[in-house]
Amino acid sequence: MRRRALALLAVALLWPAGLGHGDETRRWLLDEPGLAPITPEDWAARPGVFDFLPGERLDYDVRYLGIPIGRVWLEVARFVERDGVRLAHLTAGARTNGFWDTFYRIDDVSEAWVDLDRGTTIRTATHTHHGRHHESVEQVDFDWETHYVRVREERRDRGTLRLVAFDFGAFVHDTFDLFYAIRSLPLEPGFAVQLPVYANRKVYAFHVEVVRREPWKSDLLGPGDAFVIRPYDLLDGEPTGNGAGEVWVRADGRHVPMRLVGWFRTTERFRVAGIRAELVGHRERLPGWPEPPKPRYVARPPAVPTEDGRPRWTPPPEVREARERRGVRPVNRKIVLPPPVASPG
Repeated sequence: MRRRALALLAVALLWPAGLGHGDETRRWLLDEPGLAPITPEDWAARPGVFDFLPGERLDYDVRYLGIPIGRVWLEVARFVERDGVRLAHLTAGARTNGFWDTFYRIDDVSEAWVDLDRGTTIRTATHTHHGRHHESVEQVDFDWETHYVRVREERRDRGTLRLVAFDFGAFVHDTFDLFYAIRSLPLEPGFAVQLPVYANRKVYAFHVEVVRREPWKSDLLGPGDAFVIRPYDLLDGEPTGNGAGEVWVRADGRHVPMRLVGWFRTTERFRVAGIRAELVGHRERLPGWPEPPKPRYVARPPAVPTEDGRPRWTPPPEVREARERRGVRPVNRKIVLPPPVASPG
């Protein structure tokens, strides 16, 4: 999961699952009995603050030094209700192509539940395959009563399980919902903001700056203008140096990202430059859903100072009371799992 933090340049606009395209027949990572579907009529009667409708899908072709290496896709899969909470179910996929698989295979899926009425991430799940051996399954839960994030990451190739829980501060995005949050910002040349983001068991400050506006012609979306965004991430107030580049975002109300050009660091010494992602597929919504509204900006608590990726803030009384009542404490445990039992015969 380290690459998700090291590549926050791509995390913000393309990285929720890596590089690839999705398998539409797979089962949900986030699913459970009793989920009730929300219909277009339900949503029209009571719209939420999350303004991206079921069926919106974006597909990107990704190239390295001009060579096609795979696809990325992101989709608002469905709206559902769970225990009285209305949720947007977001999905993303990643797949390198057959040629690139011989060098470094990526085959990832990632999902998130976002509260439709609060715009906050409730849970994410990610299944990653990197290279020949790496396989991990991670679930991240955000508790908005205690303001604790709980992480369960199983490294199946290593036979280890890591359990982490810590205070995420007044507000935090996940790398998944960050993609949609940026599209909701009031983007204009000169606009800049730092957003708190959870990734890789730390809280980063993700800096977004609109550096210019320029004409842009899209075969998918037609002629128009684009905002050019320059993003980078900070940890404990210092730039991490893990990625840099520019992102071209449609200047209309939907703020669809259309191109990313840049680099990111995969290890302390290895830097991948010449990455380029282009929008090659776009669907606005499923049939039966109304025309989506312009995404609304919802003011959030700003990024706060951190120390070793842990926010420094004073929780309000109701949060402290919830933590005391539920006995919430920080956790950081690594467990070696027993080897799998071989089947008879």
